[in-house]
Amino acid sequence: MANTEVCHADITDAGLARLAELGNPYEIYGDPWEGHRLMAAEGDFTRWDHDLGQG
Repeated sequence: MANTEVCHADITDAGLARLAELGNPYEIYGDPWEGHRLMAAEGDFTRWDHDLGQG
């Protein structure tokens, strides 16, 4: 695969379970871009929803 190609795959049930075990990194470690005004996103962003075709 070239570095410009995008690969799309669904996550397995085992992968979802592992993610649930690990927890939300923003809740655990905080926002890595907080305090970096050029890197931080601003705005009212909706959550990513796979069921709505966003992933």
